[in-house]
Amino acid sequence: MKKKFILTVTLNPAVDKTVTVTNFTLGQKHLQEQQVFSAGGKGLNVARVLKSYRTPTVSTGFLGGVTGDRMKILLKRERLMHDFVDIKNATRVNLTVTDLLKGKETRILEKGPRIFKKEIKSLKKKYCFWLSQCAGVVLSGRNAYQAPRTLYAELIHLAHVYNVPVFLDTHSAPLKEALPAAPTLIAPNRNEAEEAFGYALKSKSDYKQAFRAWHSLGIKYILISRGKEGLIGSYSGQDYWAKVPNLKHIINEVGCGDSLLGAFVYYYLKGMEFKQSLAFAAATGSANCYSLTPGLIDREKVASILKKISINKL
Repeated sequence: MKKKFILTVTLNPAVDKTVTVTNFTLGQKHLQEQQVFSAGGKGLNVARVLKSYRTPTVSTGFLGGVTGDRMKILLKRERLMHDFVDIKNATRVNLTVTDLLKGKETRILEKGPRIFKKEIKSLKKKYCFWLSQCAGVVLSGRNAYQAPRTLYAELIHLAHVYNVPVFLDTHSAPLKEALPAAPTLIAPNRNEAEEAFGYALKSKSDYKQAFRAWHSLGIKYILISRGKEGLIGSYSGQDYWAKVPNLKHIINEVGCGDSLLGAFVYYYLKGMEFKQSLAFAAATGSANCYSLTPGLIDREKVASILKKISINKL
């Protein structure tokens, strides 16, 4: 490829099936009104956002079985360039039921296929090939099922060898293991951040204490999503809270964190200042609420929401 691109890594992708119903009630029969199939996984959602902003991407990770083949077909339809490792076990399927009346979602997630050592070795080889050519790498989503919890940390160290910035969005043990490896950016939500830090984040001083701890490890950018309350971020002594407007008639909340991360990476590549990047990320994450396909954002909707973002020092 002539242009530099962003590499996205999804270790546990899925075929996402989203159906809409009205007034979903447990134990009752429902007639679905819409259904959408998409290539799911946090890294793929990020790639979808970057494509919306005409930023080339290559996606990698693990795919297997009939569902893995279907993922490739879905990715081809979207013209998302990919180079996945073929594995023995089948890729998972996730189901999201969206209640249009109540504005709530019910998700059923599969654990995903077991990954073997030789498959991880193949991924690292492919990963290094693309690292030698890319402008940045996004590592996001759950770790592969039964893969070493240090896998993300290992991938971060490999990226450092190639001097490639790493944008990390994961949680639990894989996040804790990855923090000392010093990714360029981490983007947990509030609950994930509290788990990683070990304390509740209730006050401004709590956030600043966490920021100091993570920055001391060499992590430059920290984004913490607070859902409807907006996005808090820290970089080089700049701590801001981007508050989003009240959103009405939303149809989907899956992929909002991925959308804000994709938007931030886009502005990072453009060399935009941190405050602007934070506001743009918050607006893009909010715009995702109006698409049944995670990451398939409407740029006009982003621009409209961005005008209503308020951003202040933390």
